[in-house]
Amino acid sequence: MRSLRSISENAEPRILNRRAISISEGIGLDEHIAAFDSDVDDLITAYEISGGDDQESSRISDGGVLSLKSVPDYEVPTDANMDNVYEVQVQVTSGTGNRERSTSADFTIQITNDESEAERTLVSNTGQTAKGNATVDHSDSAVRIRSRSNADGYVIHSVPLEFGEALEDPSGVKVSLWSNRKPGKYNRPKEEILAFTNPSSIGARLTEFTAAPDTVLEPDTSYWVMIERTGDTAIRFAETGSDSEDPIPGADWDIGSLRFYRPRNIDGKWGYDKVRSDRDQLKLRVIGYEHSSE
Repeated sequence: MRSLRSISENAEPRILNRRAISISEGIGLDEHIAAFDSDVDDLITAYEISGGDDQESSRISDGGVLSLKSVPDYEVPTDANMDNVYEVQVQVTSGTGNRERSTSADFTIQITNDESEAERTLVSNTGQTAKGNATVDHSDSAVRIRSRSNADGYVIHSVPLEFGEALEDPSGVKVSLWSNRKPGKYNRPKEEILAFTNPSSIGARLTEFTAAPDTVLEPDTSYWVMIERTGDTAIRFAETGSDSEDPIPGADWDIGSLRFYRPRNIDGKWGYDKVRSDRDQLKLRVIGYEHSSE
């Protein structure tokens, strides 16, 4: 027979899992939360996400299986501070009525890089100090990037951009790649060579725009990531107050310290505005790999 206890002696449930979880990119998280109550008659009755910086990116089933809402991609992190570590608090409840008790535990989910993948980050500034948001409304923006010296060039896979606000209509923005073979720091974009494919949704986070397969860029060449508003809503992108790149191994391309603007004229034509000053750049990454002609 169960011994009589006062309510104050009713034990809280316990969570037995490891608190630090590590999974490789491209693999969905499937972590069962193991919990029990030492009062054998008080069964576990509920699991829920109760906190953490990344609670909106995670979920837990009625049976206590913790998962992420999307399969993680190391090169395009979607956790709150984009360091590939998700921080989530899980709460477990046992008992019913006046015997109901709850306890919680903080979990970290580390996403590791799959080195067997060909794609890698060629350049990024998303880890630099945030400055605020830039609005693309009556004029478009172009960010200069410069490739390095691999003789056979580079295959570009995608350009993730960090949005400051969610965009209700993902077709309301066009992201493309432009070139101009003339040298010079103040040289402007001239010709569109690639239009990226938009994602199905755009939130206030790092969002990936993908290139057509086998798109090869030349070595030691300047290109521009062009961002155009194509819908009725102004677009807000995250900015950095730094002109530095993130110290990622193998990420040896450059992001220019200048940003270019293309204002919309009344007659619908486009003209190039003056170059804006440095230390005021959109946050982005370039994902790809070294091309080989062999």
